[in-house]
Amino acid sequence: MSHPNDLSSPLNDAEYHELNTFLSDLDFDGAILDVSELDGFFTAIVSGPEMIVPSKWLEVIWGDKANSPVWDSQEEFQRVFSLLMRHMNSTADTLMDNPGGFEPCFMQRTVEGINYTIVDEWCSGYMKGVALCPDSWVEMPGAEVDLLAPMLMFTTETGLKELDGMEQQEIEFWQGQIEPTARRIHAYWLAQRSTGVAPQFHPSMFPAAANDEPFVRATPKVGRNDPCPCGSGKKYKKCCGLH
Repeated sequence: MSHPNDLSSPLNDAEYHELNTFLSDLDFDGAILDVSELDGFFTAIVSGPEMIVPSKWLEVIWGDKANSPVWDSQEEFQRVFSLLMRHMNSTADTLMDNPGGFEPCFMQRTVEGINYTIVDEWCSGYMKGVALCPDSWVEMPGAEVDLLAPMLMFTTETGLKELDGMEQQEIEFWQGQIEPTARRIHAYWLAQRSTGVAPQFHPSMFPAAANDEPFVRATPKVGRNDPCPCGSGKKYKKCCGLH
């Protein structure tokens, strides 16, 4: 088990599952869906031209700045925030110290006994990270026609239409371009930084963002699929959860 103040150690399988469950339970439009999309999002953030403070990227994880989870306790907030920070920092460490060991967190799906790699969520997260400072990203030579092309292929209407007309081998070719492209992008922006040091994120760097008191619920949490406590007999997400 990692020390509570260690915000660089990679997540273990149980912690990935814990974080994925938390993200899956978010019921906000546009929120980060799962750890695959989160992994793409953080990869773009630690690879890009600017340091993004937690107050900005947390808004994207929740869906937008009008959304924020209601926490059962201060400890729950700190636990989730710690998992997020550790995953982002371990991604930055890998890209900096061992770029050859970087592997995007893609999903796998089995259909009729055949395993398929699903990259759409990861690419969507990556482009959400790019969108945090788009004016800076476009200064990268060949941003859209070259380096971001694999991510755009799986996230834009034009790209998805192209994929619809491709054979599986062609789709796998584009999927295979994502990992080396992510490494190339990180290397490009790293070379542009005057310090030559990859960003390391810690709550102490952003006291206003990290130490804001989260909203803590006074009553037990009601799951989206639990019976609504109002007694209507409907699921919470179909009743009072709509308001």
